[in-house]
Amino acid sequence: NSALVTNFTANITWFTTTVIGGFSGQFIPAHSLGIDYALIAMFICLLVFQFKGLIYVVTAIIAGIFAVLLSILIPGNSYIVIASMAAAAIGVVLKKRTDGEKGR
Repeated sequence: NSALVTNFTANITWFTTTVIGGFSGQFIPAHSLGIDYALIAMFICLLVFQFKGLIYVVTAIIAGIFAVLLSILIPGNSYIVIASMAAAAIGVVLKKRTDGEKGR
């Protein structure tokens, strides 16, 4: 029962703060508070903490190269999704191949 109350409270809090942020965000001037830098830094930090081996580093490099190349060819931001999905697929194939070679 307490888990249900905790879950409900967390969801209400998330919803309420999202709505408040959506309305009040328009009053924050663009490029203020270093938010543009903080968001990029957060994603770089999340990426670095995922590096648990060479395959993960290679997959990240492939994703970066694909993203840059596709950004030239594809208008909009869909190139990010396409590059990350392609790199993830290549990463899975590389991981399965290296895991298969270890078992031999």
